[in-house]
Amino acid sequence: MTRSDYYYTINKIDKDKKNQELTEEIKAIYAEHKKRYGYRRITLELARRGVCANHKKVQRQV
Repeated sequence: MTRSDYYYTINKIDKDKKNQELTEEIKAIYAEHKKRYGYRRITLELARRGVCANHKKVQRQV
């Protein structure tokens, strides 16, 4: 591993740590519907609850 790659990896910010509340809500919706909802339905459910989230982020969490 090169020196620049090493420091890049160490200093990289985890995208999903910033959105811990959103992650918990996604998992709650998933569990609430007995793990039958996919990312599309979860995205729509979040929109109904007033939370704006991209489908790609939801897909990463499910």
